[in-house]
Amino acid sequence: TDVADLTVTFQAQAIIAAPSGQPVIPVSEAGAISSGKAAIPAASPTTPHGTPSVLNAVSCASATACTAVGREMVDQTNRPLVERWNGSYWTGQTAPMPTSASGAILNGVSCVTATNCTAVGAWHDTTGTHTLAEAWNGSVWSVQHTLDVVGAPSTVLNGVSCQAAASCVAVGTAAGPLQHFAITEFSTGTAWQPQPVPRPTAQGPYATSLTSVSCTSSSACTAVGADGASS
Repeated sequence: TDVADLTVTFQAQAIIAAPSGQPVIPVSEAGAISSGKAAIPAASPTTPHGTPSVLNAVSCASATACTAVGREMVDQTNRPLVERWNGSYWTGQTAPMPTSASGAILNGVSCVTATNCTAVGAWHDTTGTHTLAEAWNGSVWSVQHTLDVVGAPSTVLNGVSCQAAASCVAVGTAAGPLQHFAITEFSTGTAWQPQPVPRPTAQGPYATSLTSVSCTSSSACTAVGADGASS
């Protein structure tokens, strides 16, 4: 049986940053009239994203619905950064921070549909660094309740995979004074609960961490990361 070759073509796009809620025009659209397409005005925005701005992850529910997340610097404070692709241009979205946060970042995102996305990361205050999860309902982003590891001054979520609005798994790392170790949390759509994670080696100064996860069902997930425990 012959197997047809599958070729996926990627197109690089530089993004002109714009304020939340305003179109972000790909640089590839500049001068589009010469190629027969209607050009989209690409005037520089008066209030661009803070510098530096970094996108860490992206998830697409369809060819016309992609969400990218990361961080931007605003008034010397790291804030969550979210961009939405509608098939023609990127639009900045507003992602809130927890009330007492002095900074936050989004590291991973998973979209089940165009109106249902979950993003994870971390936020910090004077007591340490805490897990962060936010949900998109098609209109607004909202902070969800997550749990930290008791006794760990730093707990971060790095990646997330959702099979449904009520079925998401997030992975990350909890760090203590002498070690760090992998963590996972499961969401039923309203609250996140920790799950046990096996450790392949004895704990060391740098034990285990998880950076990414992919789930094919609510009971079948694979996560990857690192094992840096010293023997």
